[in-house]
Amino acid sequence: MVAAATIEPYTGDFEDVAELTARAWAEAYGGTHRYLLWDAAFLRWQFGRDPARLSVAAYRDGALVGAYLATPHDVRVHGTNHRSALCSWCVVAPEHRDPGLAIGLINALGARLKAHGCAFGIGFVSGDEGSLADRFWRAYSRTYPDKLRFAGALAAWVRVLNPRRFSAAMLAGWERISARLLGPAANALPLGAGLTLRPYRDDDLEACASALKARSAGADWTLDWSTAALSEQLQGPVTNTVVLDRDGRPQAFANYHGLALFGRSRLSAAMVDLIADAGLGLVRRTRFLAALCRHLRRQGYDLVMAVRGCLTAAPAFLANMFVPMPGVGRIATIFPQTEIPAPAPNRLVLPLR
Repeated sequence: MVAAATIEPYTGDFEDVAELTARAWAEAYGGTHRYLLWDAAFLRWQFGRDPARLSVAAYRDGALVGAYLATPHDVRVHGTNHRSALCSWCVVAPEHRDPGLAIGLINALGARLKAHGCAFGIGFVSGDEGSLADRFWRAYSRTYPDKLRFAGALAAWVRVLNPRRFSAAMLAGWERISARLLGPAANALPLGAGLTLRPYRDDDLEACASALKARSAGADWTLDWSTAALSEQLQGPVTNTVVLDRDGRPQAFANYHGLALFGRSRLSAAMVDLIADAGLGLVRRTRFLAALCRHLRRQGYDLVMAVRGCLTAAPAFLANMFVPMPGVGRIATIFPQTEIPAPAPNRLVLPLR
């Protein structure tokens, strides 16, 4: 007889969650769907600093068989601030896959969100129609409409930095052909020539916060950054921030981290979480983005991604040969305690998790 799983707050080092996620995602999506994968160091940084310990885990005979991670973060929705949490990585071991176990994890996390005073949690769901996650969360929202409500789609900008590796890794034929045809142009980044980006410094915080606040002002949904939280984001152990300055004062900054994108093979991707400037014109903003791409290519990344929203103005991205990728994910409100109006398309400032 199989022992029942116990669900409790997660207090581990995230090595086991990273291993479980890699194994579960590879079995569910390997060779058939693209999927993103973050490592244990990133999970520790993103979720391990949470003093509330919102994340939950399921154990059977002492072994981790499931997890659902969350970290508190206030969110401004249509001008109103709410206590909320970023919720992601709901995973169950393939050999223990049971809808009841997943629902138990969701309910346990919901109880912790409520106890922490969260008005709702922000859930991130795969946008790949027909995937295991897509089927599960669609069924869950139909069965429990009071516990999960889809609020809109997450689309991304994607720029290929290594066309040869990208072409070899992609699953769809049109992606491989496009990468090969656009290879010579994708390798060229003349707009960024002559601009030098430097690493972020502690004394850049005020200018970066001001630029971020100005660029986020029109967003329907945006994270509300305290000074301490923004400082940790900009100089965390797994994130990097580069700055364009003039006379020692930042004009623009970009904050990114690395992760893996799997298709037919593994690609190294840079995910831009935050990018903002102090009122740059279109030409200089475009050149800054080109300089960022040059920097990321020198760091060995195969592609760069950024969520489409208020921080990612289309003209500068299109001029740098970024292409829109729809259906990257969907956002949902988890256990909403009040009615939360959905954002208009691309009127948000949220990371992809």
